[in-house]
Amino acid sequence: MDTGDGIVGVQLKRWTREEYEAMVAQGILAPESHVQLLDGEIIQMTPQGALHRTAVTLVAEAVRGILPPGYHLQVQAPLAILDDGEPEPDVAVIQGAIRDYATRHPTTALLVVEVADTSLDLDRGRKKAAYARAGISEYWILNLPARSLEVNRDPEPGAETYRAQRTLHAGDEISPVSFPTTRILVTALLP
Repeated sequence: MDTGDGIVGVQLKRWTREEYEAMVAQGILAPESHVQLLDGEIIQMTPQGALHRTAVTLVAEAVRGILPPGYHLQVQAPLAILDDGEPEPDVAVIQGAIRDYATRHPTTALLVVEVADTSLDLDRGRKKAAYARAGISEYWILNLPARSLEVNRDPEPGAETYRAQRTLHAGDEISPVSFPTTRILVTALLP
């Protein structure tokens, strides 16, 4: 196979989640590496700026405020959702108690939120596809440059997309599918 750069017969090594977790456990990938496994590739993430960090905190506080007992929030922690993927979404709503996951990462989430400034293409592309493929029922992208919330619901079985997609703006409200009697103002999520 010609890769276009004059190298013939070279292929990328695709990593499994098991191999990736072994590298983390052995210290090959240190926590400060800021990497995630997506589609079998180890992706280097950019360091967080103050705006991104502030938005993640605002989202976490707003979502935490609507959670009933029996659910908890993960902030920038691994989700073992696919054999070739272990993303670390900015915010994820997980069913069960925190201690239920002392020896393993959650394999699903009711809601995943990514805060996007420099990562918008990745969040709309590969991450959205991975979350849909994993059956995550609701995926939000807080689009900081546009000051909007992109809501994706109802993953298409066997596809890498969502059936329902809409964009909300400051002043709009959102009710997560899993908690339909609650409301969050989009303004509360924005720095």
